[in-house]
Amino acid sequence: MSEAVAAGPVVHSPSHPLHAGARLWPETNCYADVWIELLHWAELDPVASFFYALGMDWEGDQFTFFKPPHEDLRTLYGIEVQELALWKPLEVHVEEQCALGRVVLVEADSFWLPDTAGTTYREGRTKSTIGAWRIDRPSRQLWYFHGAGSYRLEGDDYDGALMRRADQQVPPVMAPYAEIVKLGGVERVSGSEQARRARHLLAKHVRRMPKANPFAAYAAAFDGHQAWLMSESMERFHQYAFVTVRQAGACWLMVADHLAWHADRGLDGLDGLEGALGSARTITETCKSLQMALARATHRRRPMDASASLATLAREWTRCRDALAALLPTLERA
Repeated sequence: MSEAVAAGPVVHSPSHPLHAGARLWPETNCYADVWIELLHWAELDPVASFFYALGMDWEGDQFTFFKPPHEDLRTLYGIEVQELALWKPLEVHVEEQCALGRVVLVEADSFWLPDTAGTTYREGRTKSTIGAWRIDRPSRQLWYFHGAGSYRLEGDDYDGALMRRADQQVPPVMAPYAEIVKLGGVERVSGSEQARRARHLLAKHVRRMPKANPFAAYAAAFDGHQAWLMSESMERFHQYAFVTVRQAGACWLMVADHLAWHADRGLDGLDGLEGALGSARTITETCKSLQMALARATHRRRPMDASASLATLAREWTRCRDALAALLPTLERA
């Protein structure tokens, strides 16, 4: 496994290429981003697992906060994930689990995460998943995956992130949710075997795609959302965008990445795959342009006509689903 170089209070290790360069959506959500960097650090290919993004649905007030299913991580990489019951101080658990070669995923307060400088660090309170992979309790330092890379925090940030402060003790503050990532059974299979497993998992997730078009459902709610946004602050707009168009755009960029990954590995039925890939790319690009246009409309207090963009999203989702459904026999016999 690759090692981050510690130098200074914040360390950024070489990130996965998905978190580097000028991408439409350089980050996805906190949980998915941690897994991208964790798998990259473990010298495994995270893009092979992105089939799960196809399950994104409209949840009534937001798009699905997409996460890699634990059973699929086991099938594809041999990784086990279990919940960690916090019955001792959090830093003790992290120290014990890291000593066993594991990573601890824990919900942290971004107020204490120096990699969020300029957004929430020492300014706002936002729950965000980090992956703690190394700890030095005597010097109060913690190395963790978050967002687009791997970082180190120390001192007051260490105390806050690991709930050591007097005002964070339990009770009265509830312990965060935590998981153990067990890497001892990691399987490093050949490229062809990994592609075979990923194709079967892709087929499973194609079959699990929502029955109703999530973008059509979002379109039906959009006018009410926009009317509400016209009297809200830009901060509220960004909160709204994060769980709607941004979440959908980042999700479908992952779908496009995954389909391109299969295309690069010679999946039969390439014409159908290319059609699905084109639709996925159109969805993510349309979400980006819709977010920017909606931001301008909110700032100016002038409602926009989003009907063309919303129709494009719904149409391309159906096209992608139908193209992938036609590929199911190929995927399942590969």
